[in-house]
Parts: sequence; C-alpha cells; structure tokens
Amino acid sequence: MSTEIQFLGAVGTVTGSQFLVSAGDRRVLVDCGMFQGAPEEVRRNRIPFEFEPGELDAALLTHAHLDHCGRLPALVKAGFHGPIFATAGTADLTAIVLHDAAKLQMEAEARWRKHHPDQAAAADAELQDEEAMVEAGEAMPERLRQQEPTGATETRAALYDERDE
Repeated sequence: MSTEIQFLGAVGTVTGSQFLVSAGDRRVLVDCGMFQGAPEEVRRNRIPFEFEPGELDAALLTHAHLDHCGRLPALVKAGFHGPIFATAGTADLTAIVLHDAAKLQMEAEARWRKHHPDQAAAADAELQDEEAMVEAGEAMPERLRQQEPTGATETRAALYDERDE
C-alpha cells in the first residue's frame, strides 16, 4: 500500500496549513487552516477545497492556531461528516479560537457593510446567485475546481459566524 501526501496549504506562505494524506483507500486531512495576512492570502480562504470533503475519512488537528484550524467550519459546511481527531486540550482551545474568529469576522463585516452599502448589496446578490447554483447541481465543487479562475472574490462577508457549530 502506497502513501501519498499532498501539500494543499502553507505552500509559499506560512499560513493555511493543510495536508491530505492518502494511504490505500483512506484519506485523512491534516489541519485545515485559514490563510492570514495580505489580501491575496486571505482570498485563498474562499477557494473551494482541492478534494471532496464528504469523501474524507477523518481530519487530524495538530494544534489550535487559526492557521491550522480556521477553515474547519468551511470543511464541515462543504460536506465533511467524519471525525476530527485532536488532543483534548487542542479541541478545547480550538472551540475558543473558532468562536473568537467568528466574532471578529462578523464585526469586520458589519464595519465594512456600514461604510460600503452599495458593494455589500452587490456582494449579497452575488452570494445568492452562487448559492442557487450550488443547490442546482450536486457536482458543483468538482466543476469549480476544474474551471479556470475568472477573478477574485472581493466580498468581506464572514467565512462563518458564531452560530456555526
């Protein structure tokens, strides 16, 4: 049985840690970190995953820093239903980190919406269109991954909020 490791994050940067380990027919995601820093890096948080989240067997969290756990809510929202393995301390700290990050994102989004109401309305319309497209086709993540990039998402909407568990 061969083992493969794909480096999907923290490549050319120090944030966004994410490794996909495949051994036989098993697939485990090690870390699912948020990209932080320059706007070009932060935009990478909205790019679809390079794999089908629902096909993962498990996720393994090495520690609770946001650049290692910050995209876990997006992973679950994208269809991951498997176990997330971590030490008890890491799991406890991750809950705090993710709730804090959600609160900060919601506050930042509210400030942006207040100062850019026209852009916020346009972003809302774009998001509704994207959600309708996703609902219309189960294979949407695969189609998105195979498409050539056409531009960058400029929305300042929070990636997740405090209500996401």
